[in-house]
Amino acid sequence: MKSRRMFWQIAEKIESLISSGLYPPGSRLPPERELAETFDVSRPTIREAIIALEVMQLVEVKTSSGVYVLERPTDQHVDADEKISAFELTQARALVEGEAAALAAMSITSEELDALQKTLDAMEAGVDAEKAEP
Repeated sequence: MKSRRMFWQIAEKIESLISSGLYPPGSRLPPERELAETFDVSRPTIREAIIALEVMQLVEVKTSSGVYVLERPTDQHVDADEKISAFELTQARALVEGEAAALAAMSITSEELDALQKTLDAMEAGVDAEKAEP
């Protein structure tokens, strides 16, 4: 299994520091430069980690002010009706789609492969791309 991108590792470390109470809700995280030195990574890596934390609704970035820790809901229960964020969907797709494609590639017939190629050709030609069928 390939290793996770560095910014995910940093995001997890910062999340852990938030959970431990080092950075309580309402507090400001250290500046980007300081975090980069602390974790011995580049500032762009810190920026990506902060974006990940923001999408996870753990922090809020206030322009010209800093990055602030958000209050976590006391009820961590996720309702079945709760919407899945685009970020969560992307994470799930990254985990599932590659394996699904590999399994499909191992079992595809030559007829199905031909049909797939015709569909791709139709889509590239712009012929009812949203309805492209063999």
